[in-house]
Amino acid sequence: MLEKSEFYKKLAHAEGLDAADKALFILWFEEISGNKTEMSIGEISDIMKAQGIGNPNNTLLARRLQKKRRTLQGKDGYYLKAFAKTEIKSKAIDILKIILPEVDLESGYLPLQIWENTRGYIEKVCRQINGCYKYKFCDGAAVLIRRLTETLIIECYEHLKREKEIKDTDGNYFMLSDLVDNVLAQNGLTLGRETQKSLRDIKKFGDLSAHNRRYNAIPNDLDKINVGVRVAMEELMNIAELKKSV
Repeated sequence: MLEKSEFYKKLAHAEGLDAADKALFILWFEEISGNKTEMSIGEISDIMKAQGIGNPNNTLLARRLQKKRRTLQGKDGYYLKAFAKTEIKSKAIDILKIILPEVDLESGYLPLQIWENTRGYIEKVCRQINGCYKYKFCDGAAVLIRRLTETLIIECYEHLKREKEIKDTDGNYFMLSDLVDNVLAQNGLTLGRETQKSLRDIKKFGDLSAHNRRYNAIPNDLDKINVGVRVAMEELMNIAELKKSV
């Protein structure tokens, strides 16, 4: 991924872009970097000023950004519509001459439609999973799938206002083993059979890759559990209602 300083230097010197165009680029870059999924006009304006991109009037910038019809508003500010992300990515390559790694996000290990428009930190992990699988960094992919699963289980319990069920006496969230036990318990989450089986597989392979010094995952290990992983991740995201409207 392009370094922050380099990206903003390119954006500051880009020709043919108005302030609203540059605001769209900022929203895109901050999201794919895993920093922010929503940004207020004030936050966008502060970045512009700090990075030498411009000194916009916030009211005028908000009006012009809305006229672009590329954003929606959430509780924390503006976020990009799905089609706008693809559009801006193409412009970033063309106008800013940004080189992005060639990773199939549309039909990769975890297809884009499953995790797009969720949360920036979730999308970033999913991109890394697809990248690791593409370049056969299989232990890395297994550990990241384990991490994603842990995150999504916590998101589910928080969304359902039941997070106390998965915390220890010090208020810390359980590790994956205990999280899975809680999910699969009688009063846990109501999940399909495929997801229940997949959670056990994810823990098994993730633990092997993370902790067994004599084990190295291979593509076939990941392929065997791929369908189950896709089903489980999508089901957990649906329970947590992570998808934003577009």
